[in-house]
Amino acid sequence: MITYTTFQTNLHIHPDHVGFVIGSKGATVRRVGMLHSVDVRLKHNNSQNHLLSSNWPYIQIKGPMKKVESAYFEIQQIANVANQRIPRITQIPPTKEITPVSSPTKDTQHVEEHSSSNKAPLGDWGEE
Repeated sequence: MITYTTFQTNLHIHPDHVGFVIGSKGATVRRVGMLHSVDVRLKHNNSQNHLLSSNWPYIQIKGPMKKVESAYFEIQQIANVANQRIPRITQIPPTKEITPVSSPTKDTQHVEEHSSSNKAPLGDWGEE
């Protein structure tokens, strides 16, 4: 008995770049699929749950692990070229950046000094 192991990966594509990545009538992804002997398909995520998944279309690649990996990187390169040549019209709002915690300032050091004494620490408005 022969056992075949098939791997699968998904590569999300910006909606503005789908046409470039897919190619005319799907020629680009068909060529990548034939070159690497993998199954390459365009899928659309119609999920209503925006928190768990992207609504961007994605390319699904199935086949042996090494071939899937090489096809993934080739399609990723094509998507990078699309990103350089085609400006994005549909922008996703940036996520809120987390600001790094800075070292204590003089004010916080002053509060820390008072908190080590018997007095109650100063509140937000300098009240004791």
